[in-house]
Amino acid sequence: HDRVQRGERHECGAAISGLEPDISRAEFESMVARAVELIHAGDIFQANIAQRFSAHWQGSPRAILRAAMHAARPRYGAYLETKTHALVSMSPELFVEVDRVAGRAITRPIKGTRAFHEDPSELLASSKDAAELHMIVDLMRNDLGRIAIPGGVRVTASRKVESHETVHHCVAEIEAMLRPNTSVVEMLRATFPPGSITGAPKVRAMQVIDELEPVARGPYCGTVGLISPTAVTLNVAIRTIALHHTDADSGTLRYSAGCGIVAESQPRHEYEESLHKCAVLLRTAHALTASVGAQDS
Repeated sequence: HDRVQRGERHECGAAISGLEPDISRAEFESMVARAVELIHAGDIFQANIAQRFSAHWQGSPRAILRAAMHAARPRYGAYLETKTHALVSMSPELFVEVDRVAGRAITRPIKGTRAFHEDPSELLASSKDAAELHMIVDLMRNDLGRIAIPGGVRVTASRKVESHETVHHCVAEIEAMLRPNTSVVEMLRATFPPGSITGAPKVRAMQVIDELEPVARGPYCGTVGLISPTAVTLNVAIRTIALHHTDADSGTLRYSAGCGIVAESQPRHEYEESLHKCAVLLRTAHALTASVGAQDS
């Protein structure tokens, strides 16, 4: 990652091709419309609804990693590799960061998105996007409250814009002072999965997601990170490429993108937002193509 940020060229020998959504636009918009119906019926307040995209990849997963890190420059990027799979996470979102010595936990949920070419001030002025984030802040305050000392949870940033390579997001920050000797397992039981990619109330939102989305999410919207005796840093596994080997140097690629659905959500706008979140994958694919072309010239 450091070498990529210093501007080294991408590793050669990788390509991504044939990227297509697994479902039609009409099918995705129907899922969103159904979630809005459930919100108006009082069943849920918010649900994060996602669609999956599939492609073919060939070459080196590490070449894809290099291109992805250069394309996204993620705040919470991560990479996992086995003999049969690789995971390239370009996540902009912090699930939880814990200073285990000080007993302090921080989470930074993201809600609200605009394409990078759009005016971020419009995002900040949006009541719909503000409602999305406000609900998740309340949910995650409650989650952290289960493992915090009395009165130990506070919102340190209620809503601000963060700009990334291909999108603008709104983000909040919540801090908790943990009860003494809180374990990582206890923390995860209280907070996982992240509220920003499930909804509110969390359990019912997860049930709605399971009912509406046609495929299991897999590693998407899980978490990847580091756990040490003194610190924990875990991302929210969004903007995450899952690579599966079908041969030694090729296979299938999966990538999912979702949106927070609230009462004001309009299906066509949510579909467009999901595509904005694919821009970093397209940039990665284009960078790989350009790199191969440069080598061939």
